[in-house]
Amino acid sequence: MNKIVSGLIGGLILWSILNFVVKPLIEGDKNNNNSREYIKNFKKKHITEEQTSTERASTERKIVVEKIIKDIEEGKIIISTKEEDTTTNSDHLNNQKVYSCSLKDINNIDTAEWTISTNAISKVGMVVGSGKYLVENSCCPEKGKRLGIDKGLKLKWFDLNDENLYLNLIETSVDKIKHKKFSLKIEPTEIERFNKLFNGAENAKKGYNSDLVSVNSYISEEEKFFYSAKASFKNNDNSTSVFDVECK
Repeated sequence: MNKIVSGLIGGLILWSILNFVVKPLIEGDKNNNNSREYIKNFKKKHITEEQTSTERASTERKIVVEKIIKDIEEGKIIISTKEEDTTTNSDHLNNQKVYSCSLKDINNIDTAEWTISTNAISKVGMVVGSGKYLVENSCCPEKGKRLGIDKGLKLKWFDLNDENLYLNLIETSVDKIKHKKFSLKIEPTEIERFNKLFNGAENAKKGYNSDLVSVNSYISEEEKFFYSAKASFKNNDNSTSVFDVECK
């Protein structure tokens, strides 16, 4: 019985080392050249071509385990117990928090203050897809709500003011967001087209808020402006940064 228990404990220890230490080291970050070089060197040193595939695999496991145990004992490898944050951008956007933002001058004095909040658009019969939010900005000149689309990494929305397009980005974390804003001067030949798209989205929003149009009709008009503005930023290198601030 003692031998069986000892065997089980030994097996559990080996399994833990292989899965929580060896496997991450071998697989590692695909960009981590040091990890790949480490594995390549010990294979070259200890594994011969004369061995069968089974023998080579057994030798590899043994060498790795012995080397890792030694490095742990000598403090060359430190095992982190910090849990990875598995929440997604959508998780943070769905928390319905209101974030306070401020822009400061060189003397660290607030020159502008505003709040940002997001509300997911989710209704029965909605067929245009998920990841869409009504982003509400409390301050001018783009005060009000705008359609934002979450692509998994950043929430984006666009605004129009005078003859300038504005791209807004939100990056989220546990207790704060980063709000970035960029500006792009519209080409004279494109002004009329963008005004028409923007006004169409604004009218559809009013109709949606008054229950006069469906959510799909509203989002369809918003997306015409959204993707046209997105294409303009993508095809133009003359955009400028307006600000990059953290909001809590």
